[in-house]
Amino acid sequence: MLNEVHAARQHRDMQYWRTNTGHEVDVVIAPRRAAPMVVECTWSPDAFDPAGMLAFRRSDPHGENVLVAADAKRASRRRIGGLDVRVVGWRMWRRWLSKRARHRAGRDAPFSP
Repeated sequence: MLNEVHAARQHRDMQYWRTNTGHEVDVVIAPRRAAPMVVECTWSPDAFDPAGMLAFRRSDPHGENVLVAADAKRASRRRIGGLDVRVVGWRMWRRWLSKRARHRAGRDAPFSP
């Protein structure tokens, strides 16, 4: 998934995040002068463990939280572990990445399918 995101964005504002205690986030998109977007990937939103996302948001509470779920049929918002999380399917996420790759304004807009 990380390779797909990097290929679509072709920017250096994308990172993997991991603590020394083992918490991790699949993708952090951190454009200049904008709050970082945290992206986690899972098969199903019901199986998602928010520990990594929660750990990241303790250090940086601002920004969009996105859960890319293979079985998500449409975008929705859920409250998971006390966080507001946008749940999207893989196809929707790929379309958004393509749209963002074409956008050259210098700042990412909030996620909108």
